[in-house]
Amino acid sequence: MAIPVIDFSKLDGDESEATLAELAAGFEEWGFFQLVNTGIPDDLLERVKKVCSDIYKLREDGFKESNPAVKALARLVDQEGEGLAMKKIEDMDWEDVFTLQDDLPWPSNPPSFKETMMEYRRELKKLAEKLLGVMEELLGLEEGHIRKAFTNDGDFEPFYGTKVSHYPPCPRPELVDGLRAHTDAGGLILLFQDDRFGGLQMIPNRGGDGRWIDVQPVENAIVVNTGDQIEVLSNGRFKSAWHRILATRDGNRRSIASFYNPARMANIAPAIPAAAADYPSFKFGDYMEVYVKQKFQAKEPRFAALANNVFAQVIFSPVEKIKKMKELKIQRYPGTKKTVLQLSELVRSMLDAFAASRILPVRPTPTIPAKVPAVFEIPITIPANFGATSMWFTANPALPRARKPRDTDEQNIAPEGVLNNGRAMSAMAETTNPTVISEDPTNVRE
Repeated sequence: MAIPVIDFSKLDGDESEATLAELAAGFEEWGFFQLVNTGIPDDLLERVKKVCSDIYKLREDGFKESNPAVKALARLVDQEGEGLAMKKIEDMDWEDVFTLQDDLPWPSNPPSFKETMMEYRRELKKLAEKLLGVMEELLGLEEGHIRKAFTNDGDFEPFYGTKVSHYPPCPRPELVDGLRAHTDAGGLILLFQDDRFGGLQMIPNRGGDGRWIDVQPVENAIVVNTGDQIEVLSNGRFKSAWHRILATRDGNRRSIASFYNPARMANIAPAIPAAAADYPSFKFGDYMEVYVKQKFQAKEPRFAALANNVFAQVIFSPVEKIKKMKELKIQRYPGTKKTVLQLSELVRSMLDAFAASRILPVRPTPTIPAKVPAVFEIPITIPANFGATSMWFTANPALPRARKPRDTDEQNIAPEGVLNNGRAMSAMAETTNPTVISEDPTNVRE
């Protein structure tokens, strides 16, 4: 059983309908597929292979001397020699890796590395955006919908990074993974993998009986897979697929993965009416805070953690644009450092669900009663640069970044509620830019 290999050049020809059907199966049934004839020049791909192999030669000694997995494996082998029980390394990977972004420092050697990789990244970005259009067509979305979601309708740039990895020969591959099993957090991933040495495996979304399938090396092909954010946007139609990389005794496997992800501030939500959605809505930055701690665990609890956060489904907006203020009502006491918030029935029910599930946010959480009373006091903080779903419960009321209150704030706030000693945002709007009400005017900035 092999993952699909699709001739991308046929999408614009007489066989476009059949090619679109192949792409649909790749996204929906597999979660992984390979593209050939992408329009990326073969000579560029050959140069990419060379400069990436050359740069590893400059890094090889560092990998052997200081990589944590190398040291951990050496300790395990020593234990084996002493007759002690052997246990697979579960918390690190047999991988040499670094990341490229346009606005970050680049390696200066080899001299042609930056020029070659920047050209390659431009080509991959064009391919990624063409594939976004394919997904929009398959999902019945208007043209540009996914890019708008990834950028908050043009307010931000999507994140675009490239991870250059090598998986050197491992003397005991049964004791460590090249890269542990996971799904990718972001949007669309385009991988230029080694065409000689395998090791990448994935589990198809459908029909694979949960078995690992080899992603076979194909010369100059681009491997495509989707991340968790596409799963949310498609409401589960294009699911992110589990994949891993096996360590091997032979060969130094090269892997160049480019990630076309939402901006950190992007609001991600299923592209269907909310009432029919099977996934929560959230800011991508908030999802990443959960993901970095749970990358190698099941993805469902990550979605649940955001869904069960008391404010995760509340949309935030500048107060003067609010059309509905039924769920939260906030009042700033003039001359004091208190902000009060009314716990509506909806918010209380969300708190009840949060308490019952015990799925905790990524930051320390105080005890929540089994049944939340009408009057419930808790200090809160809101990092304004992360917005709505970063209204995590915390004992620290500091607000390092706040937007200056507008004159219209207090005109729109009803004096009902009982949440003291905290800071809060206005909620339940149809737009998404947050306004923070800060009690200390010396601690606000645009």
